[in-house]
Amino acid sequence: MWDERVSFTEDQQPGSHLSSRVFRYAPRDTTVRPQVLLGIVVYDSATWARLSAEPGPPQGDSLASAGGQVFVAGFPQSNPFAEGSPDYRTFDSLAVDLARVRQGFRVLK
Repeated sequence: MWDERVSFTEDQQPGSHLSSRVFRYAPRDTTVRPQVLLGIVVYDSATWARLSAEPGPPQGDSLASAGGQVFVAGFPQSNPFAEGSPDYRTFDSLAVDLARVRQGFRVLK
């Protein structure tokens, strides 16, 4: 199903993060913009330490650390579609949780 409804973008623009890959669900309702299912963001260790210490909701969950970099997974806080709609059901069926991402995540160098 991910092949049919999910696309990803890769961002390697300098900023608070080193790079990111964002997976977005393309709704059947074309009046609604694509919605994030999962984001993987790479921070340098010092930046991640600062961000994770800030008050408020976390920026994400650390998946792994390697070579002075921290790989962080971010998820939507809720399903953005109307409950019971086809997009709501599909979005829920495609959603992954932290345990599943950790299970399949590897840092390759």
